Amino acid sequence: MILSPADWPGRFFWDIAGQFQLHYLEVFGNLDSDKAPISSSPFRIDMEDFRSVLNLLIEWIDSSGKLRA
Repeated sequence: MILSPADWPGRFFWDIAGQFQLHYLEVFGNLDSDKAPISSSPFRIDMEDFRSVLNLLIEWIDSSGKLRA
């Protein structure tokens, strides 16, 4: 799971994960300020969004503690 500011160009890590057939989830948060350089802005993650993604990850974990393929 990756947590990123809303102005992050999200395709970078997605492409790398896809090339290696990795699971990839990214949660984008609202910017706290627009004064910082792009992709360096302070941000906050909505807790409901975070919980939803975390629950999805939990569903992907098998009884041995490993991510299912």
